[in-house]
Amino acid sequence: MGHPGVPGDHDRAEDRATANGPAAVPRGRRQGVLVASQGGLPKHPLWFRNIQANPETTVQIKSRIRTMRARVASDEERAAYWPRLTAMYPDFDNYQSWTDRVIPVVVCE
Repeated sequence: MGHPGVPGDHDRAEDRATANGPAAVPRGRRQGVLVASQGGLPKHPLWFRNIQANPETTVQIKSRIRTMRARVASDEERAAYWPRLTAMYPDFDNYQSWTDRVIPVVVCE
């Protein structure tokens, strides 16, 4: 995994404006991974609903901006990513313990 806090721009479902969200970048892959944690709150973050409605997004890695398509990780993918994500940012485990929802992991390709 790479750089936490890489902004990603997502079209808002209701007005086609953009919003930012954090991302992690697996090293050696052409993917970005976003965690829709919302700090463990009971509802998904707005950007997650936006990206479900409009999966075309841009991800910035350092100074490079790439257009990508977002999708929710499968259960198997999430299980593989989660330990790496929590190793990078341990609070993700806390957030998961504070909510009944499964915190989505979003893969941008």
